[in-house]
Amino acid sequence: DNSSFSGSAVTSISTTAMGEKTYYAKWTPNTYTVNFNANGGEVATTSTSVIFDTTYGTLPTPTRTGYTFVGWYTDSVNGNKVENSTTVTITDTQALYAHWEKIVYNVTLGESLHGDVNIPTANATMDDTVAVIITPDAGYAVDTVTFNGVAATKVSENNYTFTMPADDAVIAVTYKKIPYTVTLLNDGTAA
Repeated sequence: DNSSFSGSAVTSISTTAMGEKTYYAKWTPNTYTVNFNANGGEVATTSTSVIFDTTYGTLPTPTRTGYTFVGWYTDSVNGNKVENSTTVTITDTQALYAHWEKIVYNVTLGESLHGDVNIPTANATMDDTVAVIITPDAGYAVDTVTFNGVAATKVSENNYTFTMPADDAVIAVTYKKIPYTVTLLNDGTAA
């Protein structure tokens, strides 16, 4: 019964009440549920409650191997970005979707004695196919090709590939000498 809301709530008006009266409405903002969709990643907190016309507050940070978290959005592909400081204007349950950006990793050459190695790309993202083309020195052949200690896949003679891990990749190539057979003839000459 007053503007500071310190009085008792009026829940009914007597039919015998007379005179001019002023009543003040006291509103309580609604609370809504926000569900978090990690969109291919993982999130520990799958939902939270928010209050209309306040900020979202602290939002969870999801994780996904090979990706950097960009933010929470109102759609799985596009949508509007929602941050901790965004004012809640929803009037129903809401889903927020994690958006991701692939991490670009470096591809470098480590050990490679006795040959030239061509790696057409110096950077790749997780699950990209990376080619390794090798030209051994004369008298040598490729023995092993590895990335981070894991064997690469032989595609053809001196051509290899590997699937980019969620980490920088270091290529190592080892070589072996090609054995030659020399046959001596009875007259002391080689055949």
